[in-house]
Amino acid sequence: MRFDNTRLMIAAGLTMAVCGFQAAACPVPDRPVATTSRMSAMYHAQVTKELFAVPPQPGEGTKTADEGKTIVGLWEVVVKANGQVIDMAFESFGGDGSEISIDIAPPARGNVCLGTWKIEKGSVVVKHPFWSFDDAGMLNGRGLVTSKIDLGKNRDTFTGTAKLEVRSLTGAVLVSLDLTIEGKRITTD
Repeated sequence: MRFDNTRLMIAAGLTMAVCGFQAAACPVPDRPVATTSRMSAMYHAQVTKELFAVPPQPGEGTKTADEGKTIVGLWEVVVKANGQVIDMAFESFGGDGSEISIDIAPPARGNVCLGTWKIEKGSVVVKHPFWSFDDAGMLNGRGLVTSKIDLGKNRDTFTGTAKLEVRSLTGAVLVSLDLTIEGKRITTD
């Protein structure tokens, strides 16, 4: 029976996995013994560290401890037009520049929207596209909210301005509003 290198490598790998690779025969003194379970634990520790690490905020690089919190996290947001509340939402800003908002509209009307954000001249700039539906639930256009947000001194609140524009499927402007927005950070405390 002919063996190729791939089969040989698989057999060697399985042997090490089942029996455990011991470096005890190594003539170098004070060298730690490397077993598959130890290597596995080191690998899983590194993967866990990478999975749960909070990445730097886009455009800002790494922050020092005394620079405080970023926009990353979950927020309770109030949206106003001409001083009147027109919407409320739970909005989440991810460390990778993604944004998701779940507002008070009925789910059948499309209350979940995705967006993107970045830091520009010290403010958070958000671009938030969405679909628009008529009262029968039929798609009738698409919208875009662009906003500029400034974090409060304690970094647990924000205020900002936004522009809402909804266009029909043919491109005609259906709605155009200037908005103000306020946010309060939601924490586990």
